[in-house]
Amino acid sequence: MSKPSAIESGKAPRLPTSSSARSDKTISSLFSPSLELKDVLLGVTKSPASLEQFKAYMLEKERGAESLEFWVEVEKLKALSASLAPDETSLRLTDGVNSLVKKYVRVGAPSELNISSADRNHILKAVESDTNPRDIEFIFGAVQRHCFELMLYNSFPRFVPTTLENIDQRGVSKRERILGVTVFINTLFTVVSWTVPQYPRSARLVVALWATLMFICIFQRIFRFCVFLGLFGKSYTG
Repeated sequence: MSKPSAIESGKAPRLPTSSSARSDKTISSLFSPSLELKDVLLGVTKSPASLEQFKAYMLEKERGAESLEFWVEVEKLKALSASLAPDETSLRLTDGVNSLVKKYVRVGAPSELNISSADRNHILKAVESDTNPRDIEFIFGAVQRHCFELMLYNSFPRFVPTTLENIDQRGVSKRERILGVTVFINTLFTVVSWTVPQYPRSARLVVALWATLMFICIFQRIFRFCVFLGLFGKSYTG
């Protein structure tokens, strides 16, 4: 008996060995237990690898998110179908199936999917022949898996490195907030040390030294040039 594929078992297979795959391995350590495409699509993951961020990435960088939107909407129909009693029918489910066909499947649809004519004809024939709308897997299963594979091997590997960039940017923002608070406190101490006559002279020197260091940090952040690295002929990339 053949072993089910990763797609059939519902788990994303390993990404091809590349810089993208290495990035996926790195970011996987930030999530528990790992970053999987299906988890992202089901809304399990959070920022910086949430469903909303993946969709925004596809709209901006991949010129459309039809595959993602179709996959998610099919999952919603499956959940609705599973919630019904065995002999229960739902007008909402029927309308949902017809809506997907009209939006994604028919030639010239607003968000027409790039699928084979065989898959397109299968869906159209299933709908037109009054197939039970509860059989979502039979109607849309093949195309949903096709959309999943497109994202898995194309969009998703390119999306993963951007999540690392978002993490790095959040780290920069945090350091900038810390620097701002430190500068404020240092400015307060500097004003007090030079306006209060009883303030020890040695303490004033310490505050002045600290103020100088803060000035260097601000200079470095604004002009993206580190004085200390510059002395050794090295560039600043922070």
